[in-house]
Amino acid sequence: MAIRSWWTPSSLRTAAAVVTARSAWLACALFLLAGAAVLDDYGVGGDTGTQRRIAGLVLNYVMGRSDALLHSPDRMYGVAVEAPLLWAERALG
Repeated sequence: MAIRSWWTPSSLRTAAAVVTARSAWLACALFLLAGAAVLDDYGVGGDTGTQRRIAGLVLNYVMGRSDALLHSPDRMYGVAVEAPLLWAERALG
């Protein structure tokens, strides 16, 4: 009489699938908790004021109000997001 093992290849695959699924849920939960922990700090960078100032220089240059952008040491920084937002802010008052 042969002794059957308590495990079979299919039971190992099933166990691995369960562990993988639980690991994925655990990873998602950890990322969610980490995101909730830093939610108050989101979007507050140390260079926010600088980016806003540079966007103002770009808008003033584009509108023909000032050429201060040409003399600014920060003229190389991109303002693809900040300039349209600042323009909309100025347009809406």
